[in-house]
Amino acid sequence: TGHGGNATLVLQPVLQYGKSGCLLNPLKLYDWYFTAYLVNGAGHAFCGRNLFVREGDLIQGTMALVDPNTNKWQVKATRLSSGESSVISSTL
Repeated sequence: TGHGGNATLVLQPVLQYGKSGCLLNPLKLYDWYFTAYLVNGAGHAFCGRNLFVREGDLIQGTMALVDPNTNKWQVKATRLSSGESSVISSTL
């Protein structure tokens, strides 16, 4: 069970297929992408770059507190074979 109420934001790496708040190009809707997401309480998505991925690609998603003094968090979605990353940060 969760807690009732409204979330202020969601930070997460997302493996996505199809239309989303961060993938609107109709030419890309039938491929897989790995992206770092921040979605605010109003439902608006802010994202790092969309990384095209194929079956068999090794990927890694992380969320880390990068500055405890300011409560700054970073989400990273990485395609391990190339080292390319999608990154977004937020201070909570």
